[in-house]
Amino acid sequence: MESRTLRTVGCLLALLCACAAASGAEKTLIAHGGAWRVKDKAVWTDGGFGPKLIAKGTDFADGQAGVELYFADAKPGNAGLIVHVNQPRIGADNFIGYEIALDPEHQHLRIGRHKNNFSLMKDIKTTVPLKRWIPLVVRIKNGLIEVDVDGKLVASMKDDKGFLPGGAVGLRPWQRKAGFRKLWVVQKGKKRTIEFRQELIDAPKPPPAKPKPKPKPVREISSAEQLALKARFIKAAPRLAYVKRHHFKRPFGIGSIIGWDIFIPGGGIYVRDLTKTGPDGETELFRNDDGIIYDMSLSFDAKKILFAWRDCKKGQPFHIYEIDVDPSTGLRASGKGLRQITRGRFHDIHPFYLPDGKIGFVSTRVAAFTMCQPGAACALYVMDADGKNMRRIHFGTLADHSPYVQADGRILFTRWEYQDKNLTYAQGLWTINPDGTRLRLFYGNTIREPAVTWQAKTIPGRSTVLCTLAPHHGNPIGAIGVIDRSKGLENTGAIVNITPDVPYRPDLNRGGGGGGDKEYGWSYRDPHPLAGDLYLASYGGGKGGPKRFGIYALDDKGAKTLICQDDKLSCFNALPLAPRKAPLRKPMLPASDSKFGTFIVTNVYEGLTGVKPGQVKAIRVMRVYAKPCNMRGRRAYDMDPLQSRGTYYSKQCVGTVPVDAAGTASFKAPAGVELYFQAIDASGKELQRMGTITQIMPGETQSCIGCHESAFMAPPSGAAFSKLLRRKPVKLTPPPWGDGPIDFVRCVQPVFDKYCVKCHSGADPKKGLDLSGDKTRYFNMAYDSLLDRRLVQYQWLNGGPVRNWAPLTTGSRVSKLMKYIEGKHGKVVVDDESRRRIYAWIDANVPYYGTYDHTRPGTAGSRDLWTGPWLGQLRNALKSAGRKSGFHHTDINLTRPEYSGVLTRSLAKSAGGRADDKTATFKSKSDPKYVAILKAIQSGKRALDANPRVDMPGAKPKPYPKDYGKLYTGFAGP
Repeated sequence: MESRTLRTVGCLLALLCACAAASGAEKTLIAHGGAWRVKDKAVWTDGGFGPKLIAKGTDFADGQAGVELYFADAKPGNAGLIVHVNQPRIGADNFIGYEIALDPEHQHLRIGRHKNNFSLMKDIKTTVPLKRWIPLVVRIKNGLIEVDVDGKLVASMKDDKGFLPGGAVGLRPWQRKAGFRKLWVVQKGKKRTIEFRQELIDAPKPPPAKPKPKPKPVREISSAEQLALKARFIKAAPRLAYVKRHHFKRPFGIGSIIGWDIFIPGGGIYVRDLTKTGPDGETELFRNDDGIIYDMSLSFDAKKILFAWRDCKKGQPFHIYEIDVDPSTGLRASGKGLRQITRGRFHDIHPFYLPDGKIGFVSTRVAAFTMCQPGAACALYVMDADGKNMRRIHFGTLADHSPYVQADGRILFTRWEYQDKNLTYAQGLWTINPDGTRLRLFYGNTIREPAVTWQAKTIPGRSTVLCTLAPHHGNPIGAIGVIDRSKGLENTGAIVNITPDVPYRPDLNRGGGGGGDKEYGWSYRDPHPLAGDLYLASYGGGKGGPKRFGIYALDDKGAKTLICQDDKLSCFNALPLAPRKAPLRKPMLPASDSKFGTFIVTNVYEGLTGVKPGQVKAIRVMRVYAKPCNMRGRRAYDMDPLQSRGTYYSKQCVGTVPVDAAGTASFKAPAGVELYFQAIDASGKELQRMGTITQIMPGETQSCIGCHESAFMAPPSGAAFSKLLRRKPVKLTPPPWGDGPIDFVRCVQPVFDKYCVKCHSGADPKKGLDLSGDKTRYFNMAYDSLLDRRLVQYQWLNGGPVRNWAPLTTGSRVSKLMKYIEGKHGKVVVDDESRRRIYAWIDANVPYYGTYDHTRPGTAGSRDLWTGPWLGQLRNALKSAGRKSGFHHTDINLTRPEYSGVLTRSLAKSAGGRADDKTATFKSKSDPKYVAILKAIQSGKRALDANPRVDMPGAKPKPYPKDYGKLYTGFAGP
């Protein structure tokens, strides 16, 4: 009995010890974002925007790693291993390392590198089976990366950008569900298996989130309700015109959707009489299976249809066509043929009629390309009914979409921009007059969810608009929303989602991608209001649906019912084939030969919280330049060509204008370009940065109340305003450094050369801070050093905020560098003009290059100097010297190789280096290992001198293709 009791106690103690050990188990797997669930010795995740699960203690430079992956379906996205991982954090690209991933949708292996931005190394076709475990193995030795997929060698390649230093092994999905099991790693010849147990995963706690509102339940609709809704619909719209075509394949994003090769030929334009059933109810107006229709619109008298069609067989761009229709019969008008209105190597889409008989459309005739995606930019144009006298009316540098003429004659449209803010989410609604005047925000320029608000149309009899709530990355589909802008232009409470089966939750600042940038497959698009609470839209049936879009009737209580569909093609752009009242015809701005327009500010302090009266002394007028070239290779800092570590744009300070004591200003500004303003103080530092872009037309006069005026405020009036109107507008005072874009080497580096390089340059710069103009991998020593040490405030736009900047929180005013240049630093006193150069550069969000021209297409950012044989020679020389092969971009000086940090930090002080004589690796410059490293860097200098970068004298930019009607399948251009 006693021994049994002791055995029982012993078992209980063992069990307690086991439980205690389990509860206190060492966390060997670190999660950086995402939800990781362990089941049956495998870990599963729903994906998202690049969460990472890193295995502790798995670091290697040369070694192997393997895992088995499971994909249940071929949905978009990929998943796989990441190796050589350093500095992992929550966020899509917040780590350094290699990504080796499988993509079941496209059946390929993707190999890429991350240095806090993604750069594709290669996509390789391979078989990615579904619904079984797939072994994925990566081997790295002496800079060679080999990858096995399902037991077969699929890839063998080197990183020609310079091999990344060793690091840990981890798992990473991208925007799709996946399973992982049997993770292992070989380090120094020894194999180690990584165990998956839930208690071993350490997931850093996210910041407390505000309580989520309970989603509106999806209401079950009875058959009687559906019949009643359909009857109401048929009474309101007995005859519909619509497009039949294949659903677009997935583009990278809506902004550059016109540039992606996602269009499957087939289909046409049809009219359906809903009072008839069967085949007799449908009439074919146009069909050509060699091409595809992008979209269409109807004239106000319902006798003409405009549509954008592309001949896919001949590889032509989209052009605008017109066809006549009899609204009483739904047939093509007798004897009337098809008319092609636009031509040329440009994409022309979104055609619509204007009340004066002209035609509006969106076109790539802007002759520019988008910033962070391949493909041409596009903007609003107008032309005569025969296609003559084309005129651009909006001067955005990215993309315009889904224009619609409101009853008051203004054009409502979606505009993509990112003025020193997050590049994903600024796709709100704007209005503009048909002559390009009075560009104004309509709704939602600081909203994170939804990412895109588009296809907006005014609801008859109401002050609200109907729209599609869509993601930035993916197809232009999502939920259908109703916006009541009387509740505020940036208030997410103004949006009501009337299709709760697509769970958009409007939000201002939710991070991590969120539902606002998630594509809900086979959801809604092409909403059109009929009357009151009755609408139509295209709907794909959601999960489990037919995977074809049909035309549905909707109401604002969540009810819907099918109106019509096709057995093979999807139905889009449905419109009632009936006349409607033409909108108001807006007066046109008289023609002007002027190159300027006039801005009048009645009180700059309106909305400038915390800025004292009299503090604003001037307005700095900034211009943003469009990008004339497409991406031609791999991105650096998410850009190609690389412009900076902050802004993606080339920018110009056009000049400054004075603000008087009352806060008023009147000045002329360049017409027909993108502009924004900065309120600055007496010293030239920024007080407030405008968080969006504006424009002015030749001869136009615009007035505004202040920096953050409400759109519902009454326009200024009275004697004071009349006097301000009569005041002669001042001309802009150009900056002291002259005309043209802000170029760091031309505008800012001379200040550091004059005041700083005497101490802060050479083999041993003071405080280790090199402010010389010597060239680094992408920029120069001064630029990289200032930004590395966060001595200047800037924002990389890929991770930037969505909201507008608050006054007194940006740029030069809050930069640490100010304490060194505004007082006496040693014996140095920086002059006023030099300080203003630095302020303007910082406040422009630290541009480096003043041009998009480049001399190294195909390299990272088209600027990369770390290419060619010399880099391998350098790594071998460092290895022979017992040094790590990894190094920072400021460690290599390609202007004066002898000052490179990889040399000076290991060279004895007595020989001109920084190291203690006793512990120095190199006692003298004659050390053969020192000489080998120096010779390798000197070879890099010779390669640079033979082909100078555009920030150097003698640079000869490479010409780039200018095809604005091309379609792309990947990020690299021609």
